[in-house]
Amino acid sequence: MELNNITECRKYFNIPVELIEYAYHKKYEKEFRVYLYLKSKSDGIINEALIDYADFRLSTGIHDKRTFNKYRDSLLKLNWIGYNKDSKNYFIRGFGALRENIELKKRSGVILKYEDIKNLKSFMEGVIICKSVRAQNFVTKKALLKKVGQAASKNGGALQADKFLVNYPAYYGLSNLGIGRKLICSQSHANRAKKSAEKRGFIQTNKKEQTLAIVNSYDSLLKLHSEEGNKIIFRKISGGRIKVSKQLHDEIIPLITFSRVGRV
Repeated sequence: MELNNITECRKYFNIPVELIEYAYHKKYEKEFRVYLYLKSKSDGIINEALIDYADFRLSTGIHDKRTFNKYRDSLLKLNWIGYNKDSKNYFIRGFGALRENIELKKRSGVILKYEDIKNLKSFMEGVIICKSVRAQNFVTKKALLKKVGQAASKNGGALQADKFLVNYPAYYGLSNLGIGRKLICSQSHANRAKKSAEKRGFIQTNKKEQTLAIVNSYDSLLKLHSEEGNKIIFRKISGGRIKVSKQLHDEIIPLITFSRVGRV
């Protein structure tokens, strides 16, 4: 394999979702950054002498060679890469080899752009959030198809799907508590993760609220006596009245591209 032109790189990766989840929950995010950088340069062999550390810093946000060596050593222990001391060549394992070693089974993948390697933690969190939202959509549609199929069978004909849309959620999304459960983190970190993922274009969020009442004056007791007082919103509307609303969890629209990965 040619070992020149090492600063040239692939533009994107098709990464198994399970591998992202594994790396995130095992706290291998920095190791994964180094692995993806090396993989961007070659799917096979990279000679140590040809690694451009200035390019590495720019691409990964990891700032010194000593830190590179730390995570490289972790990758060697994980067997995500190999190294020959005589030739000083790194051998970059493919995603298929990693899936096999970790015993990952599912073939769902996501597309990561090369320029997002430096935002890898936010991307990984975005993937986990998007996967959950997509699962909500899938379960709802599956339930609808099952119901439509059963009804059609009983009545001897096809039914209009809109008769069953009352069972659809108004929108798909997650609360900070829900995100925290998926990421195994606090609600405050979940909120930061959601904002970071949106800032970097991995998700879109829309604020949602439910109108509870229209009142003539501000009633602080309404908020104090509410079981979810921190979610109660008072907003002035026309005529000097006050609209009392309850803040709901955000609608979350996945912007990450999902795909399929090969068996090997």
